[in-house]
Amino acid sequence: MRLKGEVGPKVNGVALSVSRTGFDAWMTSRKFNPTLRASINSVIFASSFMFERILLSFNDVIVAIFGKNFFFPNKPESFHAECRTYCLCAIFVRLMIVAIAGSWKPLLFLYLSETLWSVPPHPASAMFVTNHGSVTNQDGECRPTSSTYAGSWYSLLTLGTNYHCEHHDFPTIPLNYLHKLHKIAPEFYHISERRSLLSILVGAFSAPEFYACLDANNVELVR
Repeated sequence: MRLKGEVGPKVNGVALSVSRTGFDAWMTSRKFNPTLRASINSVIFASSFMFERILLSFNDVIVAIFGKNFFFPNKPESFHAECRTYCLCAIFVRLMIVAIAGSWKPLLFLYLSETLWSVPPHPASAMFVTNHGSVTNQDGECRPTSSTYAGSWYSLLTLGTNYHCEHHDFPTIPLNYLHKLHKIAPEFYHISERRSLLSILVGAFSAPEFYACLDANNVELVR
């Protein structure tokens, strides 16, 4: 989702961001059918998302060498030191996996396992692309999170993480109990909002939203 301000490290004054470049390529004109916009944008999202995840693996090497995560220039030195430790451990684990397996294929399996559930047509992607969206409620206020209500099977598939509003309101409640919170407080969690996964995806990919209501009223979303 869109973030307010510049995103990514700068080279010669230009911020480098795969996600920002991807969102800039989205079809957002209201002249086109929402389903057509959503179909094209989902392809752009999937390709840019998976490409970004590959680059993040290479970024681990950069952080390990230079001791600084250039995507977060304003963070304190303790943050960058922790990032470097994490990246060194991540690189060591990857090398060990390749050495033990005698092949790079396990790394490909892990990469696909991390990415494919987050992009269409996987049903869990409906939750992934909407859980921090900028949703306007009936009072005209922007709600920075949203839940995905698509039946008990969907909650089982997503291990309860589809109850995202409930989780943010009560973060200490285990995921497997969030459905009970949802049932006893329908006036807060809108049981009537149950929608099909297809309609959720079409709505999410019709135009990119700002992350968690950051600059949610920006008119640049509609071109």
